[in-house]
Amino acid sequence: MRAANMEPLVKTKTYERGSYVCFDPNTWETVRKENFVVYYEMSEKRPTLPQH
Repeated sequence: MRAANMEPLVKTKTYERGSYVCFDPNTWETVRKENFVVYYEMSEKRPTLPQH
């Protein structure tokens, strides 16, 4: 997720770059990553719930 109170440095239709907080499974901690690139096509999509 984006770091608190931080907007992306670069934002396009396909990616954004900035400061993010990520989970590191090796240390079992959340770590802040600077200048991190998130490609939208590689991100997990939010699931849709069935409408009744």
